[in-house]
Amino acid sequence: MLSSSDGNGLLEAFSALKVLQHLDRIQGMREGRIVPPVTVELDPTNLCNHRCVWCLDQRFREECHDSLAWEVVRKLIEELAEMGVKGVVVKGSGEPTLVPYLPDILYLLRRLGIRSALTTNGSLLSGDKARAVVECCDWVRVSVDAATAETHQRIHRPVQDGDFERILNNIRGLVAMKRSLGKPLVIGYKFSADENNLHEILEATRLARALGVDNISLRGVDLACHGLEDSSFRLAQAEISTRIEEAARLSEPGFTVIAGGIRRPARISSCLASDLVAVVSANGHMYACLDLKGQERFDMGSVLEEGFRGVWYGKKRMDVRGRIQSMECRSRCSLKYDGYNRILEAALAKGLMHSEFL
Repeated sequence: MLSSSDGNGLLEAFSALKVLQHLDRIQGMREGRIVPPVTVELDPTNLCNHRCVWCLDQRFREECHDSLAWEVVRKLIEELAEMGVKGVVVKGSGEPTLVPYLPDILYLLRRLGIRSALTTNGSLLSGDKARAVVECCDWVRVSVDAATAETHQRIHRPVQDGDFERILNNIRGLVAMKRSLGKPLVIGYKFSADENNLHEILEATRLARALGVDNISLRGVDLACHGLEDSSFRLAQAEISTRIEEAARLSEPGFTVIAGGIRRPARISSCLASDLVAVVSANGHMYACLDLKGQERFDMGSVLEEGFRGVWYGKKRMDVRGRIQSMECRSRCSLKYDGYNRILEAALAKGLMHSEFL
């Protein structure tokens, strides 16, 4: 459920309907063509300075301690621009602000006409990195998941003491720089809830509003969707939803509560959205989404060896694509693309009953 009060138009940015902005890609899919992705998620590193208790990449990170070299990333971005990729989200199985060349990524994307965004834990988002984000990015989302230092320490388990206050100061600095430079950057405070932090949902919403960010995104942790048995989280879901609904009332002009609630599986028969999104991980391999990183059966190939185009149109990706389209990966799905898939299934359906009558 999304907040009904949206003072800055952000709900449209979170709506699955935005896939309809890419009718050229959808028409290509209707014609049976393999189209270039709209969005690429780029993980420059698997290293991280937080050890979040519910991190879905923990095992992958233990197996893969890689970071991509700047020269590899530079060539990759140039190739994405040539293919017509529209947006790149810099994120990761690790913390993307750990790489020293983060500003170089963002300025190169801007120069080549690709829109950019960043997800981060916010602990290192200051100085030149903060300025590059303000000058180049459409949005930045800071995963805090708490309203107090004690809860943040318990959930994020940062390697350095005092990270919570450091993150809040970095957010304040980002807001101030955005206003000073007159940039349209959308700054978000992300809060994933379970039984360990649900009591801080309202407090975090008030804190985010006081910090001057544009939005707070509230939703339940994606544990159950990954096949993890967590009875405590299941029991807490009703209370999480209730508290998120209460927090949604704190929306006001200039501050939007994105009340995502608990994700529920949609009735879909295929993951068509996997043709519009790609993930390039810090090991140089491509996957269809964040849920499949490090899974050999869903490894599409290495951009280090074949380049992005070679992997995207290659036989190995076609084989993996077939497994994804037949929903073999559903048991580990976080349901992130379910909204897009419902729209795409309708858009690509042949002989949809009474489609002539609107």
